[in-house]
Amino acid sequence: MDLTLLIGLGEFFGDFVFIIKIFAFIAILGFVNRYIQNKLIKIIMVVFMGYFILIANWAVFGTMFVIYTLLGVGVAGIMTDFFFAGQNIIGEGAQEHEMARQKAAEEMERKRMFEDAPPVSNSAGLHRRPPIPPPFIRR
Repeated sequence: MDLTLLIGLGEFFGDFVFIIKIFAFIAILGFVNRYIQNKLIKIIMVVFMGYFILIANWAVFGTMFVIYTLLGVGVAGIMTDFFFAGQNIIGEGAQEHEMARQKAAEEMERKRMFEDAPPVSNSAGLHRRPPIPPPFIRR
């Protein structure tokens, strides 16, 4: 193998590790911002966790972070496929049939409710019930 190819691969993986460290640092910031309220303690925790996770024990925590991220993305993808993409496979046409049945029932109820009222046209040409006159109040 050519030495320049090995140097190029080493630089590529070094850049890749740096990008993963950036994402891990953003995860640390999100965790600290979510659970700690005091600003001084936030700064201390970010510095301590950043050094401890990103510099001192990156071999352990980096591996765990990559596995956790891959599992999270994989499980999220499976859940998305199951609930959204697989929805038509399970009940093919059942939702459309149910919605059409409900719409027909609502239309029948609307017709039954307005069948005793004489049609009155307004300026737009739509039919509606005549308004009920207000009660007469004597003084």
